[in-house]
Amino acid sequence: MRSRARVARKADDGFTLVELLIVVVLTGILLPVIAAVFTAVVKNNPSAQTRADDSRTTRGLSTWLPQDVLSTPPIVVTGSTAGVPGYNVDVVRASDCPGALGSNVLHMVWQENAGTLMTYVANYRYVPTGATIQIKRYTCSRAGLSGGFSNIRVNNVTTPIIQTSSASATAFNSSVAPYPLQFIDVQVQTISGVQVLIRAASRNPAKQLP
Repeated sequence: MRSRARVARKADDGFTLVELLIVVVLTGILLPVIAAVFTAVVKNNPSAQTRADDSRTTRGLSTWLPQDVLSTPPIVVTGSTAGVPGYNVDVVRASDCPGALGSNVLHMVWQENAGTLMTYVANYRYVPTGATIQIKRYTCSRAGLSGGFSNIRVNNVTTPIIQTSSASATAFNSSVAPYPLQFIDVQVQTISGVQVLIRAASRNPAKQLP
């Protein structure tokens, strides 16, 4: 019984002095390494607030752009003739929607015929906001093929961004492709410097949607 008691007490004695010294020395060696790695990770990763800001930057753009591109016939147009169905990425293109500010990013026109022919416009434009730029979405419509546009609405599709962003229409390379336009890319740079690319494709093969 005494032998068992001595064994039990010895098992509960804890660390020896040598073991404690080893732990202290190893901790002193590892702590600076762990601290350096943690500091590097924190510096190289954006904060949660920054990631949230980046998400908010393009939330409107990623919501509205695919819907507008989906409706627009896959035709690239030039010039400023109002109400011509298709895409126009000319920076100097004036908006068909009265009162639109800034310069053109992407101008889209499509038509729908549900008893009455309606022409719709969705125009994404750079609008200066102090030292930054914001992309706004102007929409308007009219009945028929001629006349002025009304029902004007304005949406802020991005928060302020640092640089002038780019929009491009990419065409099929094949001469036998049924439609000239493949997709639309819109790229923006957030305040934190993150590049965001949004790609949308047209699914309207005709100038008018039934």
